[in-house]
Amino acid sequence: MFPGGSPLRIRNPLRAGEDCLRQTLLGNLLRAKRHNQDHGVPRVRLYELSKVYLPEEGQKLPMEKTCLGLLYEEDLTVIKGQADKDPFYALKGLLEGMLSALGAKGDICWEGLLANPFFTRGQSCKASLGGEPLVILGEVSEEIVKAYDLRSTPCLAEIDFDLLVEKADMTSTFQRLPLYPPIDRDIAIVVDEGVTWAEVESCVREAGVEFLEKVEFFDLYRGKQVPPGKKSVAFRIHFRTPDRTLTGEEADGAREVIIDGLAKKLGATVR
Repeated sequence: MFPGGSPLRIRNPLRAGEDCLRQTLLGNLLRAKRHNQDHGVPRVRLYELSKVYLPEEGQKLPMEKTCLGLLYEEDLTVIKGQADKDPFYALKGLLEGMLSALGAKGDICWEGLLANPFFTRGQSCKASLGGEPLVILGEVSEEIVKAYDLRSTPCLAEIDFDLLVEKADMTSTFQRLPLYPPIDRDIAIVVDEGVTWAEVESCVREAGVEFLEKVEFFDLYRGKQVPPGKKSVAFRIHFRTPDRTLTGEEADGAREVIIDGLAKKLGATVR
């Protein structure tokens, strides 16, 4: 799924229909998903770490890139009664956790995909690390589900593993445990459909609240309670100071400062 031109063809392929050097691992994962499905395993989680071959203009040989492909589905026996759990956001959360655990160096920028025939519109995104394409992920589109004759809709991700290894920092670091408890506040806002979570998070952090510790996304809603062309984004804010316990009044005041900033910069309204 990384940029590349027409695939390079092999002159003497071993099998008919396998005459091109692959440019993505996602097709293999979908074929493995169908094989498991046809043998009585309806939900799977798979990965493949291997090479892809991307043509380069003016070069006879392709660029070889090591990629990590992931196929993710929720286990229905585990999430029974949790119908609101979204596999797309679960997979995105796993990737964010992996990047954090590896200490990836550089700014990570997430943005939605406006159009990609492989993925469902509104359920796909990509990320760059230090300005270089790192990962693309999303829920497989209906057309691809039909093409592979699948009975469920998985989520897929493909990661530039070479870049990830290059930017990883495995130096062990230690941080003193907090002495004082945090105070949490939840906020649900209504914004234009085109506003990204990255813009919301950036606006929250730029509000100037000195004891802001963490911002966590937890829900996205589109429906009757939200006007057309809008969406509801819900997130949790953690406040904490290193030298004392915050008061509820301080947390409420900080929440209002953040809401005011969201309204001015993004036109957000509280839901």
